[in-house]
Amino acid sequence: MCDGKDMKRLVRTGALVLALLGALMAIASPGVAAAPTLAQDSADEFDSNEAQRTVDTVRRTLIGIAIGTGVMLVLYIWHTDPRRRFGVANRRRDRQEVTQHIGLDHEFVLPGEIEDLDPG
Repeated sequence: MCDGKDMKRLVRTGALVLALLGALMAIASPGVAAAPTLAQDSADEFDSNEAQRTVDTVRRTLIGIAIGTGVMLVLYIWHTDPRRRFGVANRRRDRQEVTQHIGLDHEFVLPGEIEDLDPG
């Protein structure tokens, strides 16, 4: 079912997704750790340092989300680029033709029957 290239692509995609999720979790983890602190502090005093830390945590989280969204946008544009897709389709067609040609070396087939053969 999956040849070596498909497996490598699947592994690369999985590693990329895990790396993005890990980066997002690393950026968002200070916000998760700071949330219980805010809930536990029920004092009426205003602490500017704590407010500044909360703002910094939210800012880092939003920057991380923006970076992740930007990376996904670049990957989407790269993946759907018509020139790249055309090249991929040509390589697949060439690979399929080579596979059909190799399969025809050991048997007699009329030229009209070549399209009817299914290499996979």
